[in-house]
Amino acid sequence: LHDCRDEQSCMQVDFFRPLREPPSLFMCGYLVVFATHLAWQAAHIAAEVRFLLEIRTFYSRQLGLDDAALQLVGWDEVVRRLVEHQRRSKFCIVKETLTAHDVAMRVMRKENWLVALVNNEVLPLRIWLPGLGSRQLLTKTLEWNIYAILLNSMYDGQFRIRKDFLTDIPGLRRRMVVAGVANLALLPFIALFMAVFFFLKHAEEFHRHPGSIGARSYTPFALWAFREYNELPHVFDERVNASYEPANRYVASFPARELGILARLVTFVFGSFAALAILLSVLNQDVLIYTRIPAHEGGRNLLWYLAVCSTFLAVSRSFAQEPEAGAPEYWLRRVATCTHAMRSDWHGRAHDPAVHAEFARFFEYKVVVFLLEVASCVTTPL
Repeated sequence: LHDCRDEQSCMQVDFFRPLREPPSLFMCGYLVVFATHLAWQAAHIAAEVRFLLEIRTFYSRQLGLDDAALQLVGWDEVVRRLVEHQRRSKFCIVKETLTAHDVAMRVMRKENWLVALVNNEVLPLRIWLPGLGSRQLLTKTLEWNIYAILLNSMYDGQFRIRKDFLTDIPGLRRRMVVAGVANLALLPFIALFMAVFFFLKHAEEFHRHPGSIGARSYTPFALWAFREYNELPHVFDERVNASYEPANRYVASFPARELGILARLVTFVFGSFAALAILLSVLNQDVLIYTRIPAHEGGRNLLWYLAVCSTFLAVSRSFAQEPEAGAPEYWLRRVATCTHAMRSDWHGRAHDPAVHAEFARFFEYKVVVFLLEVASCVTTPL
């Protein structure tokens, strides 16, 4: 990339070079881990194909729902047909009658355990992090380990709790040790995977809306704390998505004045440079391409500086917003209405900065959520 300075030199640059030297030890390890994971996923998909085809046949023949109909009907209709089919043929031999509650309990059997573990504070999730203080940390990495160590080992092939599960303490300890060692061994690969995944997931969003880098989202711990028993994923997603607007309004009621002043300064400076570059391009469009700063061969043209200024301008504007007018109590109650979660000591204290700081721990910047996920690669084995 450094050899590409003009049209002629860029034509001579080979961006896809063959591998002439042996890969490094880290790259070899990463390729082995990636190939192993790919083979595991392929074997898992192959093993699930038969069950998926059986489910497809059941939906088509017994419930009268083909592939096209499944794209249009809602979950309520599927459950209604399951209940009617149970009345006719008794396909579920565990119970004489089947209800929508029974179906939800079967679908959410593992998730209900995790909801109980979080709500009853059974898991030791509180940890101290440099610069962030003490907080409840439940990340995707830790969640995967909980499923592997506890929830996936809880049931037998018939989805019943194994009789020896509650007394098999050495087995639980052994799974924890194995998971801890595996997490330590795979730490660099997991961190690299998370960084690449975060970039690929949000790169297009940041490109279209650079200001979204300052957007917030709920932490994984908050999502599990908001979750109710037997609440299906699509119902939970609708409820949480409805809370984002009042949550952003509530957070915006407490602007960081120092950050806002700095953001407005950055907006003014980079906006001035961008306006000057646009004015020069109106007078002569070749100025953007052929004028370099600094003026020697390695300098960047004005078009590059215009792109950088536009990016910083969009990001700084997202932090330079004016405070929301209105009552914080109203917005916090709106959030509680959607999330069904509000601490008792928050009532009547929505205007208190301490309450805002506690709420912000549940509703963090997306970049902070990503950094917490990376930090969990280290904290999870501990």
